[in-house]
Amino acid sequence: MKRSPVEHKQNGNQVRESHDSLIAILDSLEAVVYVADMDTYEVLFANKYAHEHIGNIEGKICWQSIQSDQSAPCSFCTNAKLLTSEGEIAEPYVWDFQNTVNSSWYHIVDRAIQWMDGRIVRIEIAFDITERKVLENKLLENEEKLIEANKKLKVLSLFDGLTNIANRRMLDDYLAKEWSRSLRWKHPFSAIMIDIDFFKQYNDCYGHLVGDDCLKRVAQVLIDVTKRPLDLVSRYGGEEFVILLPETEEVDAIRIAEECCSKIIEQRIPHEKSLISDILTISAGVSTLIPSSDVQPDKLLQTSDKALYWAKEYGRNQVKSYKQEDKPVISK
Repeated sequence: MKRSPVEHKQNGNQVRESHDSLIAILDSLEAVVYVADMDTYEVLFANKYAHEHIGNIEGKICWQSIQSDQSAPCSFCTNAKLLTSEGEIAEPYVWDFQNTVNSSWYHIVDRAIQWMDGRIVRIEIAFDITERKVLENKLLENEEKLIEANKKLKVLSLFDGLTNIANRRMLDDYLAKEWSRSLRWKHPFSAIMIDIDFFKQYNDCYGHLVGDDCLKRVAQVLIDVTKRPLDLVSRYGGEEFVILLPETEEVDAIRIAEECCSKIIEQRIPHEKSLISDILTISAGVSTLIPSSDVQPDKLLQTSDKALYWAKEYGRNQVKSYKQEDKPVISK
């Protein structure tokens, strides 16, 4: 049926009214809004906010006027995402982008729509989220710093603050790990428990600052004696130290313990309050076990501590080794 001139006029008025209403809505938005031809990339419309913030771009090519250093349509252009393979209008495409002209960040909603002249165009609504992005980046940066700080704190938490050698926590972790490995391969595992002879008297005589320096020197000697990467020197508590020696036979562990004792003597650290010498000495207890599934790792520390007890009871400044069958007579 042929439409009358009146009907054509009414339809034209409705289109213009719809267009005017759309323009009014787009002009009221606090966002950059522009409409571009999807074939020629010409900007057909830009709202008031766009004029105020990025200038007059109407009649210009979008990839030339909105972006910088573009010699062709943008590689990130969303046109292809806005139509289905059959050429139908697809769902809106939402994305975040940093503009290459003003470096501002935008949260963008792109959609294909039918413009007032009937052609399919791309409408882009871009909300400035620069402040949010700056905050997000700062939060991300702070989170990365926090992660790094936590890593450093974790490392620091594994070392003794005074001597800078492994602390009890690292000792326990390393013992459990190496015990499991030795259990798997049926390798011997040795430990040396060391105590500074008459250290309380040393502190009382020379003061705690000198005592702290003494602990540092002893720790360094123990590190110098143990040279393998597998060996771990740790501060067990107070004036006690533990050396873990994975894959080490008893005879080798005893040799290392005796070398520790002799190297401490070589330091010639004065100790006028010692009841056995005028210089600092240490006592050491050695234990060697072949791990088994029915024995807990701390058995190694318990037995080396027992051997240390024997070394101290027999006069100090010496090494004793734990053996299950040993039943020494302790002098009173």
